[in-house]
Amino acid sequence: MAAAQRAAAAFHKAIGTVRIGVAQLNATGNPIVNYAAVADLCGEAEKRGCRLLCLPECFHFIGSNTDETFSNAEHITEGPSISKYQSLARQHKLWLSLGGFHEVASCGDNGQCNKVFNTHLVLDNQGEIVASYRKIHLFDVDIPGGAVLQESKSTSPGHECMVVPTPFGTLGLSTCYDLRFPELYTELAARGADILLIPSAFTVPTGRIVVVFKRTLHSSDACVIYSGCHGNWETHVKHIYSFHPKTCAFSRLSFLAKVSCNMHDDSCAGLLVSAQVRIGIF
Repeated sequence: MAAAQRAAAAFHKAIGTVRIGVAQLNATGNPIVNYAAVADLCGEAEKRGCRLLCLPECFHFIGSNTDETFSNAEHITEGPSISKYQSLARQHKLWLSLGGFHEVASCGDNGQCNKVFNTHLVLDNQGEIVASYRKIHLFDVDIPGGAVLQESKSTSPGHECMVVPTPFGTLGLSTCYDLRFPELYTELAARGADILLIPSAFTVPTGRIVVVFKRTLHSSDACVIYSGCHGNWETHVKHIYSFHPKTCAFSRLSFLAKVSCNMHDDSCAGLLVSAQVRIGIF
């Protein structure tokens, strides 16, 4: 921690402010196609002077069933995929927030993956893994007249809050559905988070009220950065932020896309939030 703080102090003195890119990604079921898209985003972020690029949940792969998820899951340090993203971080001199990776959690007697973690990784600009957060709150919903989604059938929950010091402030890590559980963000702020990262892949019905939750989170006195993944969104670096590490002052330098958000009274219908609070963790 002391070494990181010394590095941060030197960085502040050297550059004063940093630029943070927030990417919007149209992820597919093909990891090769997704990697190529991320590589392009990294190049764009570097050209625009970013030091951190935030990628959404499911940036690497989004499948249509659990068998596809299990077949594409990897161990973080043993599989081939993360090493490719580490190379991107080194090549473009970027810190990367990798919003949600299917990490092998357990295997059956046949040696095949049968549970994953939804893991949010942070890489430094040397490509080193500096943080690994496993999503705590899993997306189990029953939408009236719509889909029944149970992330817990394929995914094991994490059990640890995660903050990570960086040269541009302390990051508080979370993922998508975590957004609906304010006690997590209270704890992250208490641990010193300057920036709350919320990479996501919301469904359309449950994503309608994201704006409300984002506004609520600003009461934590930390900057909230949200990156989205959805089948109908264009892939690009959506926002560029300027951040002053000493004063924690944020300003948005550009806004490249607008997403309409129509509020409906039934936006929360089917959510089992009260039954999913993980009290013992905080």
